[in-house]
Amino acid sequence: MENKSSKKIEKHLYIFNLSTDDNDNVLAFTQDWVIAFKEIVSEVSVFSTWVGKNSLPPDVQVTQIGGGNLLLRGKAIFRLTKIGLKVIKNRHNAIVFHHMSTRTSTIMGPVFRCFKVNQGLWYSHSRVTRELLFSEKFMNKLFSSTPGSLPIKSNKARFTGHGINVDKFPDIPSANRKFAILSLGRIAKIKRNEILIDAVAESNRAIKEIHLVGPLGADPAYLQELKLYGSNRGVAVEYLGEVSHSNVAQLFLNYSICFTGSPNSVDKSVIEGALCGCFTLASQSFILSQTTMNDILEQSGNYFNKSLAVQISILDTLYDRDDLRKMLRNGAAEKNSVQRTTAAIIRELTTP
Repeated sequence: MENKSSKKIEKHLYIFNLSTDDNDNVLAFTQDWVIAFKEIVSEVSVFSTWVGKNSLPPDVQVTQIGGGNLLLRGKAIFRLTKIGLKVIKNRHNAIVFHHMSTRTSTIMGPVFRCFKVNQGLWYSHSRVTRELLFSEKFMNKLFSSTPGSLPIKSNKARFTGHGINVDKFPDIPSANRKFAILSLGRIAKIKRNEILIDAVAESNRAIKEIHLVGPLGADPAYLQELKLYGSNRGVAVEYLGEVSHSNVAQLFLNYSICFTGSPNSVDKSVIEGALCGCFTLASQSFILSQTTMNDILEQSGNYFNKSLAVQISILDTLYDRDDLRKMLRNGAAEKNSVQRTTAAIIRELTTP
């Protein structure tokens, strides 16, 4: 944990992001980042495309940039111009951080670069966009959680973990956990829930139930396809709807095993699951390494096996091992805490 009594860096951090809103199920966590940044630097200002109800300290200035139709976009550009002039005026004391905001990094990045303002872009998505490729040229650093979360190669890239407020994810004994596997995230083919159904069907254990939680993807028929495929394989697939960010921890505390099928990156959701002592199920070793699940398997006398069916059989035998769940939580917290991530970002943007 960051030492709050340590002397703050005398810098003004200007954050450009997409949303500052307690009710945003995807981006509400960014407020934890702002609070953690405020423990490191003396001043923080936030400029968001959308601002709703928020829980930020009163000494953090929050401004809505806006956007939408042509008129609103024009107003947003006018606001950005005023903000940019303010940053440039304070350029000797300024740091700029764009969080998933390739619009501002594209529009303002070249300008800030001309005035030698240190700036970084956080990007965590599988899609390569023109805005990302353009912005990379003007950023001092690119940040992401893991190498698989940044779809381009760059010598500016730095990987800092997921930046999660670990205190929001408490652990409890495994006796309260459901005898089912949780898959949290958008209900879409990229999540590869079919391979989870196959694994459950092929496993020699009694777990034959999968619970899906998350927003429906672009193809609403896909959920029914999953249910039918599961039924044909003797696996019950149940959809529980969406969950708010504030209720994610309680959801994970109800499950023993959580699955991620993302092929190239580490979903934030499985890190959050690990913080609640929920064992990670994945076919890629690098994902288990980020949650420290590989260490748990080794501690229990087992090793990584690419077969999900074999993993399910192993994890089922560990159901009552609360000591291993605690070890999992501690390991995931050390690699992915918001204090670790924000400290690394500020260090990179203030070190020559």
